[in-house]
Amino acid sequence: MAAAGVLPLPKRLVIDLGQMPGVLDKIEGVALLTARRIAIVNDNDFNIGAFDNDGNTTGTGDPNVLVTITLDRPLK
Repeated sequence: MAAAGVLPLPKRLVIDLGQMPGVLDKIEGVALLTARRIAIVNDNDFNIGAFDNDGNTTGTGDPNVLVTITLDRPLK
């Protein structure tokens, strides 16, 4: 990449979402709210879970979840 003039951006781990209570395994969105606050969200995949005998979903899928997290220090 460097030969093509493309330089990777620096990165650092600011939070391990796998260790946060209340965070689902399948994160589908991350938003920066402020320099110290982020929001993470999943979706419920149309609430598809189990199906009844007629093939209709019973609405037992994962719920939508929105979690906001305040970081220890601001992002730069």
